Amino acid sequence: MPQCFEKVTESTLVNYPGAIGDKKDFSSSGSNQEVIGRSGPTVFSGLDITIPGAPKDFSFKIKRENIFNSQAEVIVNAANTQLSSGGGIDGEIHLQGGQVYVDNHKALSDAYKQNYPEGFATMIGSGALSRKKPPINNVIVVAGPQNGDLEFEKKLYNCYYNSLVLAHKQNKKSIAFPAISTGICGGDVNKSAEVSLRAVADFIQDKNYKNTTLKAVSIHCYEVNDANKNAARKDDDIILAYEKALLVSKP
Repeated sequence: MPQCFEKVTESTLVNYPGAIGDKKDFSSSGSNQEVIGRSGPTVFSGLDITIPGAPKDFSFKIKRENIFNSQAEVIVNAANTQLSSGGGIDGEIHLQGGQVYVDNHKALSDAYKQNYPEGFATMIGSGALSRKKPPINNVIVVAGPQNGDLEFEKKLYNCYYNSLVLAHKQNKKSIAFPAISTGICGGDVNKSAEVSLRAVADFIQDKNYKNTTLKAVSIHCYEVNDANKNAARKDDDIILAYEKALLVSKP
C-alpha cells in the first residue's frame, strides 16, 4: 500500500514536529464494505466500530459528544486553507486554546503563506487545552475539502489518514476527530462517513502501523452550538450516515 511521506520539518517556525503530505493513492485503498463490521449501541448515542485485524485493545467509536470531552490527548481541528480563525470547531479551539494556541495557529498559517494544502496534517501545541483534565496536549490541523471539489474523497481521506500517521509518529495513544467537511464545507454526510471509516480501517490494517501506539480513535458528531435544534438534527443525520455505511458492510 502506498505510504505517506513526511514533509520537511519546520520546527524552527512553530515548534511542531512535522507535517504529513498528500502522498497516498486513494484509489488503491480497499472499501469500507470489505473491512468494517459493526457492533454496539444505538444510533443516536453513538457507534462502536469493529475492524478485523485490529489489536484487541484498540477502540474506534463514533460519538455524539463534544470533542472537548473526548479525553483524547490529541484532537483534530478542521480549518480552512487560509488557516484564518473561522467558526465551528476551529473557532471553538481558538477560544478554548487561548492566546498561545492562537499564536501557534497563526505561525502555521504564516509558514504556509495562508495556503495550507487540503489533506495535510500538522501537529501544534494546544495552548490552554493542555490544562484540561485529562489534558489535550496537541492539536492536529487539517484543511477539509469543500463540497464540489473533484478530489473531495481523496482529500478528505488524507485528512483522516495523515492525522493518524502523524499521531502514530508522535507516539500518541488517543485521537479525536470532528466529522470533517460535514459542516460549513457542505460535504455529503454519507460519502464523508464512508471515507472516514475507510481511512481508519486502512491505517489500522496497514502492516507499517501494526504496532501503533494509538489505542483509541473517535469521530465526534457534535456541533459546538448543539443546543440549537437544527444543529442537533444535523448531528443525528451524520450518525445515521455512519450507521448506513455500516449496514451495507460485511458482518
